Parts: sequence; structure tokens; C-alpha cells
Amino acid sequence: MYCDTDHHVHSLFHVYCDTDFPRRSSYAPESSPSTIKSIIAAVMDKRKVTTGKIPEERQFTTPTDARNSKRYFEVKGFAWYCCPGRDNRWPSAHSWCVIDLKKQTICYRDMQDCRKCESEVNPEYPDESVERMAEYAVKRYLIDTGELAAVFNPRIDDTDKETRGGPHDEGRCGKCKRLGRSCWK
Repeated sequence: MYCDTDHHVHSLFHVYCDTDFPRRSSYAPESSPSTIKSIIAAVMDKRKVTTGKIPEERQFTTPTDARNSKRYFEVKGFAWYCCPGRDNRWPSAHSWCVIDLKKQTICYRDMQDCRKCESEVNPEYPDESVERMAEYAVKRYLIDTGELAAVFNPRIDDTDKETRGGPHDEGRCGKCKRLGRSCWK
């Protein structure tokens, strides 16, 4: 459920009500790629966006390809990180990925480092998180193409500290390392 109050819609993280943000007390493994595709397809179908409307663009290579794109959208969501080497798992609300609306897939995931063994670990997104991130990507696509009135512009301020969700372990965050600064500041 989207919050339409002004103080929530000005950032990527706060498009969702805090009380409605998906959190799990226990780990649930990520769904298969075909299930993720069907979740993204259902969101697009609900908003009447077909893959034929999505433009062909150059092949995705880095997250910066998502900037000013009408096909790739960098979104933030809740994920579990599970280090297979140390049987260590942790949740994170600071998990970034890029959704490809044309192929209806997650085409890039920012990793986090395990606290125990320092190896890079890929995020696993619960179905609810995939659905919310897809909703957000589709909404951004509709705004970017002018099919939806831009009551807010999620690309305006990617650096507003108050709306980014607060501090986290920047030394282990893949996006923080990629940007060379905190991803939430």
C-alpha cells in the first residue's frame, strides 16, 4: 500500500509507509527467477504497462546505466543476506538492486560483506519486497514517460539524509563502496 502523504513520497525509501515495510522475523529463501518475473509482470499488468512499451536500450552493464533510463530502475528494498561459508544471515532495509522492466528481472544486486568472513554476499528479496520494488519501478516509469502525473519526483534528491533511513554499516555496503560515500546521506 502506498502512502500518498507529502512527507513520505519524496524519496525512494519512504514511498512505503514505515509500518507497511516488509519485515520478517525469520528467514525465507528468495523465490525462483520465474516467480520474480511473474511478480514484476503482475505489477506491470495491474498498471497496464506492457513490455512492448518499454524501449530497447543498450545492454545493462553498471548501475549508472539506470540513470535517465526508461527500462532500468535502481530501487531500494528489504532483503536477507545469507553467507553460505559461515552460516550467517542478516536482514537489511538498505538493499539496492536494478530492475529491468523489459525482461521483468532483477539484473543487478549490490552485495554486502559478511561480518564474520568478509566475503561478498548477494541479497535475497522476499516476494513482498520484490512486489514493492517493482511497484516503485513501474511508478517511476509511468512518471518518466508522462503517463502518470508527477506528484513527486523520486530522482530529485537521492541524498537527503532524513529520508534515506539512517546509518548502516557503510564499510560492508556494496553501494556505499561503489559510490565512495554513504548511500543514505
